[in-house]
Amino acid sequence: MKRKMADQKYWIWFSQLFTFQDLLARKILEIYKTPEAIYHIAPEDLKLFPEDFKKKIQNKDLAQAEQIIAECHKKHINIVTYEDEEYPQRLKNIPDFPYVIYHFGKWYDFDHLPALAVVGTRKCTPYGKAVAEGFSKELSRRGMLIVSGLALGVDAHAHLGALKAGGETVAVLGSGVDVIYPKTNKDIFDLVYAHGAVISEYPPGTSVKKYYFPARNRLISALSLGVLVVEAGRGSGSLITANCALEQGKDVFAVPDSILSQNSEGSLGLIQQGAKCVARVEDILVEYEGQYAFRKTEKKPENETNEMKRDEYIASFQNLNETEKLILETLSSKPLLADDVVSLTGLTAAQVISTMTMLEIKGAVQALAGRRYRLNLNE
Repeated sequence: MKRKMADQKYWIWFSQLFTFQDLLARKILEIYKTPEAIYHIAPEDLKLFPEDFKKKIQNKDLAQAEQIIAECHKKHINIVTYEDEEYPQRLKNIPDFPYVIYHFGKWYDFDHLPALAVVGTRKCTPYGKAVAEGFSKELSRRGMLIVSGLALGVDAHAHLGALKAGGETVAVLGSGVDVIYPKTNKDIFDLVYAHGAVISEYPPGTSVKKYYFPARNRLISALSLGVLVVEAGRGSGSLITANCALEQGKDVFAVPDSILSQNSEGSLGLIQQGAKCVARVEDILVEYEGQYAFRKTEKKPENETNEMKRDEYIASFQNLNETEKLILETLSSKPLLADDVVSLTGLTAAQVISTMTMLEIKGAVQALAGRRYRLNLNE
């Protein structure tokens, strides 16, 4: 363990001096094999290097690296360096691999797991929310590990879908793993931490910077077999993830949407460029069935579509309180007795009846004879 901590010190030192885009640093690392060897380069040999590089590695102060290690230990943040056995080959396969990974929660054997990235716009529509959750939920049930970026919109609903299925999910951040952004995603962050992993190449305490997000997108795609783009406008950051996937030789999938929607411009563009158009999870799983044994579910594709349609319908109603959401998520297009809703939700009969009345007024629920209720879906 002591040896590993010593190695970590030099890797962190090196990662603080050079970004993943510094090609010269990568070339020199390839020659010297480890940052520790670079740290101990003899002064006379430094004459061979460019002035900028030489100036940086002459900074022999390891205090910052040691402070980062201490902070990680204090906050129970794990460190994985390029040299460690658990460092994924999937990351080593990309030319701009991170030197150090910091993570909360579990550490997965990414090289042997079917992981899929699910990404999309932050300003997603009810359709995008329903599709992101629906696909992630069913993919998780089948054994896929869902990877995303914990951003607002599609990312958040991708994580939620996996969690609602009782599955696990990985969030890759564009900040330190102890910096929650946006703040409104704290509840999702806590769930991902408890039932998955939060990963970053940035040390703890690193605040959000705009250019960190495109950088982290290469890791989202690298850790995954492919990338599913749910909704993406022309300038969506999820298109960067898709492009990273293509450069890394990964699969790109896109969900079709209305040609009239601005959120579909990027997605449709990907399909035109050769991304696989998908309408159900089987369209994705078929690409990997020879490599992985996916779990079978009794759920039929038709039911999967109906569930997505229901989720989209519920998401279309704004300003619902928690009780209203709970009841709507219990209902479907098939009539359900008020007493059954009481049993399923744990609410009192009075709460159910009064809330149903409000949902009727909002047009979300249809009341039938015999105190039966159903979603007011047009099917």
